[in-house]
Amino acid sequence: MPTTPVVPSTEASEEKFALTKQQFAEAQQALDIAALNGIVFLAETLKKRSLLAAGEIQDLHETMTKPLSLPQNAANPAVQDAHHNLDLLFSGLLTVA
Repeated sequence: MPTTPVVPSTEASEEKFALTKQQFAEAQQALDIAALNGIVFLAETLKKRSLLAAGEIQDLHETMTKPLSLPQNAANPAVQDAHHNLDLLFSGLLTVA
């Protein structure tokens, strides 16, 4: 998942997308949430169609949460919150009929 938006490098674009650090952080958070929602929705849809098994959902969960468990990330309260939310989302996926 890309961590920074791709913006054409022109003067007009630079002026149009001149963001404060707060705006950039908020935009990045919104994009991250949108991406996670899309991944979970897709996994739920595939599971409902019997195209994704419980073991595959667990593998997807592990893949997505692994970077959150790395020492340089694990102590960050925002990362801990994200990890907790992913745990909840994926536990819900495992119980979806």
